Amino acid sequence: WKDENLASVPPQERARRIALLPQTMPAPHITAFDMTAFGRTPHLGISGKLTEADREKVLAALGKVRAEGLADRFVDTLSGGERQRVNLAMILAQDTPCILLDEPMAHLDPVYAAEFLELLLPLRQEKSILLVLLVNLLTNPAAVLLCHLGIHQLPVELTVIAVEAYVYSSFSHEP
Repeated sequence: WKDENLASVPPQERARRIALLPQTMPAPHITAFDMTAFGRTPHLGISGKLTEADREKVLAALGKVRAEGLADRFVDTLSGGERQRVNLAMILAQDTPCILLDEPMAHLDPVYAAEFLELLLPLRQEKSILLVLLVNLLTNPAAVLLCHLGIHQLPVELTVIAVEAYVYSSFSHEP
């Protein structure tokens, strides 16, 4: 990171620089607002309490993913697409210059996958963010969208890493 070994950077500082949305996230029995507020953790002071500015960032993140109406609902009652929008809001609330998304559309049906992709594309235009999106082109319904758009037509700032899956045969043709 800018000629710096990230392994030597303290975890809290690293979390202020890089946000990661893994392929699967737990669905705890907390509100979508509280789940999104977890993204503010690296920025909280010693009290660990949200400030008014933190609350505004949480609400803004929910707004960016069109999930304001979900703020008071429990995450474990949301649909897969709604839950993934809340997960993305949490990452946006973290307010980092780099966002890594590990197959974020893997468990979404094509409609929600398309909506999720639509949420990602304008993010880079708002501020200087590096988005890295890992996509399995063989199993992900959103891959159809990526291929239809043509990866070359996506904003240069959205880095798409296409993960190809290979099938190896364990059958032997020898007698």
